[in-house]
Amino acid sequence: TFFLRILRGSSIQGLTGIPAQRHHIVRPLIDAGRSDIMTFLHQHNLLFRIDRTNLESDTDRNFIRNRVFPVLCERFPDFRGPLTRTMEMIRDEDAYIGQQADELFRESVVKAADGLDLNLDMLRNHSAVLQARVILLALYRIFGPNTRWSRSHVRSILKLADSRHPSKALHMPGRLMVTREEDRLKFS
Repeated sequence: TFFLRILRGSSIQGLTGIPAQRHHIVRPLIDAGRSDIMTFLHQHNLLFRIDRTNLESDTDRNFIRNRVFPVLCERFPDFRGPLTRTMEMIRDEDAYIGQQADELFRESVVKAADGLDLNLDMLRNHSAVLQARVILLALYRIFGPNTRWSRSHVRSILKLADSRHPSKALHMPGRLMVTREEDRLKFS
């Protein structure tokens, strides 16, 4: 997942990888490698099946698993340790940015009858990273956390926020209207 997201382009949030636990979903074997699992199965004489499609390299994920990883392992036999440490640092930094964005969101967003109002003066006093995160939080609050928003959506909204025109509107997917009204962004 990490490599796929790097190759397709991702935010720092995307580079955190799949967590061992998210809400009620627990992945107890997420840190176990294939060889660890196979060793365990053989030691305990457990029957298992191999999904033959996992051996084909026609999908991007399988291509990375079957073609790229063997080359990485040959050249950098211990690459998984440093990669794991890097992903842990990314998770820690992402969590910190997330906490800061949550705080700024609580301070600068007011629930309105038809959506959310965002105080632009408060938003502008912070870094572009936090501004983008607050915009995403507003979008997730309206549409739910599983909705995908691209970097271009966030950029469009930030461009609207920085516009010289004190009242302007932006039509977004899902019939969302983002309107600039002086020192506020209205999400409705």
